[in-house]
Amino acid sequence: MCSTAFRKLFRRSSRSHAPQGFHPDRPPPDPYPGPNPYETSSFAPPMGPPPGIDSKQKPDSHDHAPPSFPPPEQHAGSSTNANGNGPPRAFQTLDPSNGEDDLPPPAFHALYLTSPTSNAEAELADAGWDFTDANPLAAPSHFTPDSLAAMRAGALGLAPPPPRFKGTIASKNPGTINIASAPGCPDTCLISALPLYAAGYDHPYNTGRSKTAYFEVLVEKMPRDSAIAIGFCAVPYPGFRLPGWNRGSLGVHGDDGRRYINDSFGGKDFTSPFRGGDKVGIGMSWAQAGVEVWFTTNGVKEGGWRLDEQRDAKEENDPLPGLDGGCDVYASVGIWGGGVQAQVRFLPEGEK
Repeated sequence: MCSTAFRKLFRRSSRSHAPQGFHPDRPPPDPYPGPNPYETSSFAPPMGPPPGIDSKQKPDSHDHAPPSFPPPEQHAGSSTNANGNGPPRAFQTLDPSNGEDDLPPPAFHALYLTSPTSNAEAELADAGWDFTDANPLAAPSHFTPDSLAAMRAGALGLAPPPPRFKGTIASKNPGTINIASAPGCPDTCLISALPLYAAGYDHPYNTGRSKTAYFEVLVEKMPRDSAIAIGFCAVPYPGFRLPGWNRGSLGVHGDDGRRYINDSFGGKDFTSPFRGGDKVGIGMSWAQAGVEVWFTTNGVKEGGWRLDEQRDAKEENDPLPGLDGGCDVYASVGIWGGGVQAQVRFLPEGEK
């Protein structure tokens, strides 16, 4: 069975019909305006769907515009580490032929093809894959001293949302952001304006020490037919996909309590679904020994996993690219459905 047919058969089932005229294997019908926000050279148009249109509306060209925020001060070919010696070295990935048996086996997690609560359209799953196939991961960015100080202070802010987002985003300061979704809000990934992990400055091979990133979301309201997800991602990431569904991302989803790591299927059992009033948090720690991920509810650690945990290579996508230390990593919050109210909280460095 060809890969496209396999994706359509087993990817997440349809929640609603795709817009008329959209085909995941074709570029958007209008020109793709603006330069690549992650490099000075341009890239091909993402194979994503026309965001935020109805089935009878012809998409405008601005619907396909890239995010309006580049990682600050990045220049083509200017990836630098803290010492100015070029991009950081990537972590040594797990060699299945040497040393794998030394790792404890992970807790058993059934592999699911779908979520028991809500599932995105198969066409959008394909479009997410097409987007990441067409747009390689961005190299580590160079940041000014002011940006680095803002990261340490937790003043990350949120980047402008994708055009498809329906709702409001308000903030009195860049460390606390209030989000409210309107009825009909489609799957949307909101990304921090600055990363929590800057590879050129935080990579353990360059600094000789580990780096921890952590943030929280206060779930004020999450109606039954809606969802909040909390996670991390490397850029560029498709704004029409929730955290964890595609390359360079992971997330814990509040509707089903499952964790997703580059997983367009049904995730793995992990925690309880989120409830109104819950304060959920997610963290990552990069060290020369590897990368750890953990999750908290109301300040209590509930569980975690190693990014390089043993997996079924025939059934699961590689979780390492984008998250293993070689790229900048941003906070990501997924929203779907109306009536969601949440507060994103970025904490100063060392306050976990």
